[in-house]
Amino acid sequence: MGAWGTGIFEDDCGCDVLSDILDAEDLTAELGERLSRALETDYIEYDEAFDALVPAAVIDAYTNGTAYTGLGELPPRPAKIEKLRGQAAAAVSRVLGPDVEIHALWRENASDYPRWKQNLEQLVARLSSARN
Repeated sequence: MGAWGTGIFEDDCGCDVLSDILDAEDLTAELGERLSRALETDYIEYDEAFDALVPAAVIDAYTNGTAYTGLGELPPRPAKIEKLRGQAAAAVSRVLGPDVEIHALWRENASDYPRWKQNLEQLVARLSSARN
């Protein structure tokens, strides 16, 4: 793993995906496409997990004002981004499932796994709330 912390943006893959997302012409469409990919695959490879995690964190930052280490400043809030909250919560829930490489790797790290898992569970809870 190219991770230096338990946060979504404390990983080389997370930073790379964020850069790609922020370079997209249509931010909302890019977020939705990445979330769909994460939901449609049978087994999620390590780097593919960030197609769920990064968009979900970006959506959380826009809709809940959650601050993330390494996220930096986002462009102005896109219209209708709140409509992706449910899809984002489902995608992160998939990452917490059994057929996900990153989850298996974090489980091997007894000291950091509980914090990593808790961060994702809290993200799902925030995205699942009715707040917009």
